[in-house]
Amino acid sequence: MASWLRVPRRPQNDPGDPFLEVDAGDTESGRAFLDERDASFLAWAPDPGRGRVLVLGAGVGRMAVKAALNWPLCEVTCVDLSGAAQSEALDKARSAGLLGRFWYTSGDAGRLDFPDGSFDLVLSDGLLHHVREPVAFLNEAARAARRAVIRDLERPLRGPWAALFGPAPRTVPESLRRAWAASEAAAYSPDELEYFVSRSRLRGSKVRRGLRGELLVLSS
Repeated sequence: MASWLRVPRRPQNDPGDPFLEVDAGDTESGRAFLDERDASFLAWAPDPGRGRVLVLGAGVGRMAVKAALNWPLCEVTCVDLSGAAQSEALDKARSAGLLGRFWYTSGDAGRLDFPDGSFDLVLSDGLLHHVREPVAFLNEAARAARRAVIRDLERPLRGPWAALFGPAPRTVPESLRRAWAASEAAAYSPDELEYFVSRSRLRGSKVRRGLRGELLVLSS
């Protein structure tokens, strides 16, 4: 697709506010929206059984806790640059009875401090457009785990074609809608993502479109 059909990319290299989802979860509509997002993402991932799962850009642990509950035999390790989010995530895990198989460490997803093949599955949702070096990020995901499921938004088209994409519903909190719009503008096109994947250790992985203006990288 011609690049001029898309809105110009506006990079978003800051890590974002990890506590935004906490505020959004205080409303019924925001909670329902985030729950649907998490369920649709985890549906793409294979069951790791008794394996080890790595969650990159885990934030306050919303999706990571759901992954641990969804796969009751696995161990989950979270990585995020925000040390402040760690206590919130561990509180969620403690409340869900997950301590003993749920860990959290502060770190850079593009420079992971784990040996090769430490994990059976790596998950990342909404982090790719934040990283400064997408290929390095994909390389680390491929190095650290046997399989990867990576999702990010797709940069919208211009004008009337923008209706093909799925903005956050008007019923969710305004702060979440603004953050969603900023993330969409910072996201990549399918061609751009395929280019990054082809130059990474995830080359050969499938790049697919989701149902709400999303792109997924699925390694086999």
